[in-house]
Amino acid sequence: MPHPSEDDLALLALGEPSDDVGAHVGSCPSCARELRALRSTVDTARRADLTDLPLPPAAVWQRIADELGLEEPARARTATPARPGRPTPWRRPLLVGGAALLAAAASVVTVLAVRGPTAPPEVPLSALGGSDATGRVVLDARSVVVETDGLPEADGFYEVWLLDLGEGRMVALGALDDTGHGRLTVPAGVRLDDYPEVDVSLEPDDGDPAHSGDSVLRGPLPG
Repeated sequence: MPHPSEDDLALLALGEPSDDVGAHVGSCPSCARELRALRSTVDTARRADLTDLPLPPAAVWQRIADELGLEEPARARTATPARPGRPTPWRRPLLVGGAALLAAAASVVTVLAVRGPTAPPEVPLSALGGSDATGRVVLDARSVVVETDGLPEADGFYEVWLLDLGEGRMVALGALDDTGHGRLTVPAGVRLDDYPEVDVSLEPDDGDPAHSGDSVLRGPLPG
């Protein structure tokens, strides 16, 4: 028997039995390797927890249907992964283009996984001391991302702090760059829950590591 086509192998990976294809794969190492790779893709899609991920827009399914020559686009019936077993009737037309469908499904799962949940929250920073500057802060894992606009040119530099006014504690994270932006790593051992606010201060270039007392922006640390 000649090597089965990619569609035949894809159908077998999706659970459509074929005695001829199965017999060939059992005696052909190269086809067996390809089948294992296809089954790995199927297993990954079935195990993926897509409950919290946004479903692809209808245009994605329409493009898949157009590529496969289907009359109607595949429609997502549920965000819950399908259970292993024989394909249900509404899935059966998709098996006509098995290899192409597997490639498209893998791409969709990858895009959703990379996109992941919603973006980290951002909080505006309020101006202090009559400043006209604006800013925002984003907490991204163990990084505090600060973006500002309108900070006046001044002798010295602008530094970002974690602040707990109630306990009188603060931790210096680092200086903003010349554009007023910075991605600053929280030091190891610092608990973010202990510092409810972010402060941006104007610091003189005098070698003193203490806060100058000249705060220009402040806002809550995103939760």
